[in-house]
Order: sequence, then structure tokens, then C-alpha cells
Amino acid sequence: MFAAVADTLEDVMQASVPGVINNVRVSEIDQGSNPIRILSLRALPDNRVEDLKQSIREENKKNKDPQEAAADEEGGDYYNLEISFAYHAKPTGSLAAKARNMHMNLVFYLGIKGLV
Repeated sequence: MFAAVADTLEDVMQASVPGVINNVRVSEIDQGSNPIRILSLRALPDNRVEDLKQSIREENKKNKDPQEAAADEEGGDYYNLEISFAYHAKPTGSLAAKARNMHMNLVFYLGIKGLV
């Protein structure tokens, strides 16, 4: 469930780490036993997206061949959604109890970039 979040987080952290860190990896993201609550879910208006799609169409006509532009047009439907959610961690007293709450483990590989 969190694989896309982990990949994005790794990419952002990798781009902004100091020189002594060679690599960053998200080893685990877990929701724990306490679920998140979805507070609201609503559809966003499509008029702004239609403007973006029209400008992309015009750019594709200029830069791409007709077959490639037609393939991009047949990309499928899309939905713009906004989701609000909340999470409240359970009170903890021990390390094992903390692991039952939402958590993330990060691994930093130390080294100097370009040395090896």
C-alpha cells in the first residue's frame, strides 16, 4: 500500500542528502494495528485539468508524430480526488507497543559519493 510513497520519499531524500551519505532506503512503512480514519473524500473540478490537457495536446501536435500523439490521447479516464484522513496513535509504554503504531524505518548508507 505504501510502496509508491516509499519510492517517492527515497527519491526526494536521495536528492537532498549530504555528501557523507551514499544511499538512502526506506526499509519499512507500516500502518500498525491502529487504522487511519478517512474524514472526507470529494471530487475536484475538471476544468483546470481540461486546460492542462488542451495545452498538452497542442504541444504534442508540435513535437510528436501523429501516431504517437494519438496514442497519448487514448490514455484513458482520470479522476481528481481529494482525501482527508486522520491518525491517532495508541498510547505506548514499551518499545514493542510503539511498533504497533504507524512507523517508518529508514536506512542510511554512509560513504563518500564518487569515492569507490
